[in-house]
Amino acid sequence: MSGGRRVASRNENFGETEYSGERRSRRRENREYAERNPERSPKVPREPKEPGGPKVDPTLIFIIVTIVIVIAGFITLFVMGLKNGKVAKEKPVTNEVSMNVVEEKKLEDTYEGFKVLGKIKIESLNVEQYILDSTSDKALEIGVGKLYGGVLNGSGNLSIAGHNEDGKFRDLEELDKGDKFVVIDKKLKETTYKITDITTVEANDLECLRSDESKKEITLITCQNGATTRLIVKAEIVDDNM
Repeated sequence: MSGGRRVASRNENFGETEYSGERRSRRRENREYAERNPERSPKVPREPKEPGGPKVDPTLIFIIVTIVIVIAGFITLFVMGLKNGKVAKEKPVTNEVSMNVVEEKKLEDTYEGFKVLGKIKIESLNVEQYILDSTSDKALEIGVGKLYGGVLNGSGNLSIAGHNEDGKFRDLEELDKGDKFVVIDKKLKETTYKITDITTVEANDLECLRSDESKKEITLITCQNGATTRLIVKAEIVDDNM
């Protein structure tokens, strides 16, 4: 067949008539033209892109941010808990330990080998001596001693003897009725006594040792006149309400 004639063929499936010769010729011509003139080739238009990239659901962003904040908060609390626990372990306990370790202040149990009952302090005479549970020569060399009576600051008459020496009972005669002195017990509690009587007796007069259990009394005794007489100073405990 010549190129000028049309050849028709029928497609029985679709019921269409194809003019295959002319159609193939046109396609071939279009390809050749496109190859010779690429700049004039028809371009398939592209769909315009939306500005800012693809859209993201705001609800999804909110959920993600919330989850991140919650996780960060849990991590922060966990780290702080670890630090606080470490500090609590390393921190020394001071109050309770110090109360248990520090010993209660009190007088010595013994002094120079003698049991200590307490102290007597007569400020006006500048006297402060241990009261020892002995009146031996050695005990009276280092302090004053219990001669007779009961417990310190208890009921009855506690008689205390001391040498007529400086710093001990040498100046008892300078005291007057109504003067006061202090007796300190083993726990450092101070009890005040007021002088009620000052007398001189013979060396063999023991009346001053008599005890009246209705009173809380202390008797101070020292030698006078070459130990031929005794100076007796009696004092009673001062009532707490006075």
